[in-house]
Amino acid sequence: MKRTWKALIILALITGIFAVPFLGSAAQVHRVAPGENLYLIANQYDISLQELLRMNAYLRQPDRIHPGQLLIVPRPSVQEPEIKVPDSQVPDPEQPERDLGIPDVTPTPAPPLDQPRQPSISQLVNMFSGRFFLKGPAHDNRIAITFDDGPDEVYTPQVLDVLKEYNVPATFFLIGQEVDKHPQVTGRIAAEGHLIGSHSWSHPDFRRLTGHDITVEMKRTRDALVKATGLRPYLMRPPYGAVNTEVLNQLVGLDYYVVNWSVDSVDWRDQEVDPILVNTLKDVREGAIMLFHSAGGGSCRQATVDALPELIETLRMQGYTFVTVDELLNIPRYR
Repeated sequence: MKRTWKALIILALITGIFAVPFLGSAAQVHRVAPGENLYLIANQYDISLQELLRMNAYLRQPDRIHPGQLLIVPRPSVQEPEIKVPDSQVPDPEQPERDLGIPDVTPTPAPPLDQPRQPSISQLVNMFSGRFFLKGPAHDNRIAITFDDGPDEVYTPQVLDVLKEYNVPATFFLIGQEVDKHPQVTGRIAAEGHLIGSHSWSHPDFRRLTGHDITVEMKRTRDALVKATGLRPYLMRPPYGAVNTEVLNQLVGLDYYVVNWSVDSVDWRDQEVDPILVNTLKDVREGAIMLFHSAGGGSCRQATVDALPELIETLRMQGYTFVTVDELLNIPRYR
């Protein structure tokens, strides 16, 4: 444990990065109890106050924490039992590796020198400035919560119930064929004031489609949304967030604003409340666009529903304000 923390501190000093980049299974959620302060909590988990603050960079007012507030803390290390290997199975140091059952690995060849490299996501944001976004401006307290892959009849209504209870506006990037199946849920999303964007018709990787196929995906989704709500969205999110220059050229040519995210809850993988909260809170900053799922993939989204109240309360305690993506980015809402 001590060696792990020492390594992380050295890494932060070398790179100048002040946010701890690990987390996941190495972290857990601590709910602040009455009478606790950051100093006591840091001592409880055997870390410094500075490390605790780095792990909770979303804290806009670190001198003010409240009972019930969530903090990210290290998960206690578990001593793994020693596994004794029989002498007969101890490798002979004189033998070459391939004789120990380790397969030969052929390195993946580098791409040809004349093959053009695709720009990075950050380069694409600069290339398509004003049309492709990962986050909003970092000069105020506004953040946006977004939901992909809906609607459905099970989890999307529960998400809407939580948002209504806490008076939180959200942005839903909907799949066209699901809109066709669930027009009433789609209508409820619009009627309750949430923003609707397109998430394609069938959720393919746009990088593998022709320009014509992308156009068809977007048109079918638009037609389904018009039929269900009368709305023609300006915003869209590519499935998987997968884009390249050609995809963005096609979407911008169709007059869409393309919105990915800066905070990934990873709720499609981590289907428990605490991991979802850890994944999300560690990356929230001013202007954050947070990614969740209200349906999709045949997976259970109950943990997403259950995590929302604590997430909303925690971020509001720190002075964040929830807005829809169009408001955050100052772009048109509908056509």
